[in-house]
Amino acid sequence: MRGFLTTLVAAILLGPAVSPLGAAHHKNWKPPDLNKIHKQQRKALKQQQHAMKKVMAQHGMSSDQRRRFEHEMKAERQTLRKAQESESRRMKESSKSARHIQTVS
Repeated sequence: MRGFLTTLVAAILLGPAVSPLGAAHHKNWKPPDLNKIHKQQRKALKQQQHAMKKVMAQHGMSSDQRRRFEHEMKAERQTLRKAQESESRRMKESSKSARHIQTVS
């Protein structure tokens, strides 16, 4: 039962972090929209983690399990932050190269 619960928590927590962000694939996408998208993603993650914390508080957990749970949540936040940073960097570089191509032409 404990292993199933750990697997379930990990799947729920890591699901959104592993899924593609997809913000760069919109047709009429503009760079300022990226900040809004990232803010929505962070807000959704925060709400999800808050809900998971409430659920896990209802179950008796040892200190090791609680520490592991907190560590997984922290890792998920870091994963999202790094993915957003790299996405911002890619978009900035692509807009720079697009502007460079336009000025050269």
